[in-house]
Amino acid sequence: MRTGILFEEEDKVDKKADDVHDLHLDMIEKQLTNYAQTNISDYFYSPAKEIDEVKKRQNVFKDLKKKENFELFYRFYKGMASLYQEQEEVEKMRNVNQNFISSFNNIYHYIDLIGFFEKKLEVLTFNSSRLKFFQEKVIHYAKEERFVNLKEQFETLAAEMDDITYGVLVEDNVITIQELDSNKKNDYSYIIQDIFADFLEPKEDFPFKLPNSYSMFDSFQEMVLDQVVKLYRNFFERLKQFVQKNQEYMADFFVIVYQELGFYLSYIQMMDSFKEIDFTFPELTQENSAANEIIAGKDLVLALRLAKNEEEVVPNDFYFEKNGFLNVVTGPNQGGKTTFARMVGQIYYLVRLGTMVPAKRATLTLVSSIYTHFERTESESLTVGKLEDDIRRIHDIMNRIDKNSLVVANELFSSTTKKDAVQLSHKIIEKIKAKGARMMFITFLEEITHLEEADTYVSLVDKEDPDRRLFKIVRQEADNRAYTASLVKKYQINQQDIVRRLTQ
Repeated sequence: MRTGILFEEEDKVDKKADDVHDLHLDMIEKQLTNYAQTNISDYFYSPAKEIDEVKKRQNVFKDLKKKENFELFYRFYKGMASLYQEQEEVEKMRNVNQNFISSFNNIYHYIDLIGFFEKKLEVLTFNSSRLKFFQEKVIHYAKEERFVNLKEQFETLAAEMDDITYGVLVEDNVITIQELDSNKKNDYSYIIQDIFADFLEPKEDFPFKLPNSYSMFDSFQEMVLDQVVKLYRNFFERLKQFVQKNQEYMADFFVIVYQELGFYLSYIQMMDSFKEIDFTFPELTQENSAANEIIAGKDLVLALRLAKNEEEVVPNDFYFEKNGFLNVVTGPNQGGKTTFARMVGQIYYLVRLGTMVPAKRATLTLVSSIYTHFERTESESLTVGKLEDDIRRIHDIMNRIDKNSLVVANELFSSTTKKDAVQLSHKIIEKIKAKGARMMFITFLEEITHLEEADTYVSLVDKEDPDRRLFKIVRQEADNRAYTASLVKKYQINQQDIVRRLTQ
């Protein structure tokens, strides 16, 4: 376990696990990477086990969501990203002198960034204990001897570098770099500058000075720099020693916070991109048997896809009654059942990250684990048959769940007979009940919807046009008729159609 400043890793989720794919968590992570300069994967797949850790993460989010705080930390984040990018450019430089002078400039950018950040932090107030801790570390670090000495040594060398001037003498196709005579009256560059002073806009620097950037040198500039270094050998030797001594100039805790901010800031940016979705911090309970609710929840991945066509996701509510453990969802094909299951699973997972969740309101248990069993195609089952694959997968889940687990199952045992599917499903439900876990079960099996312990949900169709899906999932008793009429109409299997086809 790695303990950070803003984010403590308590657990690790396998990125290739079924639940990551089934719930489209990998797609959410991919969306976050569009906003991040750093790898946010380690944080996205590190859900918390304890409510205390979730609340600490939530408090960081709450502070960073404030406009002033977000802008400051985003500026720091981008500044750190630029430092790393500049360092990558330095490592590519073929010219040794260009390399260490550019490294010297990078130290300047670091000192400047920390100085700016420290001044801004001094006047801000945070509610998050972790941001308060980071604030104190930055303010203290800016006054530490190590940083003060780095800054003073840099400023001394920078002042000397700023005074370096040189002349470029071209004679008989030979270029010579030389120090300038202190008597500048004989330097034609100054004479020309004085004569044309009113016409030069902006005014040119005479004589030549070292540039501020060294990333785009051509061969002539490299030659000039090498000659200048030889000309001022003593100074550049001291500068080189300074750079070599301070190769690890960046404080470790800044590196950690930079990486952690990538997760926090990218999630906030992603939320802001969903203009039509409400996000909320859920109320939390550690007790798995407590009542849970999600009001007007939405599937983030579907919302992103529909937003491209300026469409909106239909919001849905979800409940676990107190001591209730089984929710059964039924209804017509393509009526939104899988999306509903995915939305519920996503929200339970996002709670564990300490983020806001896509809903108007939520009260949720902090589950210890989420397991999914979504239907696979034959090709995905590879070397075994579909039924065998289903049994192996669900058996593995049953061996791993505990009393705080959530199981989301979508169309279990659809490849076998109805009788066998019902019997196998009953055994799974009994096992989950015995373990004290909770289950969301999407099924066409009427017998499962009529179980005494089942809280049933139905995917609605338009009463006037059963072919039209409303994508609204409501708590009601399943009558298994809402989609029967739709199937009969779609496949022309009512009595009139059958007679007509037989007599043709």
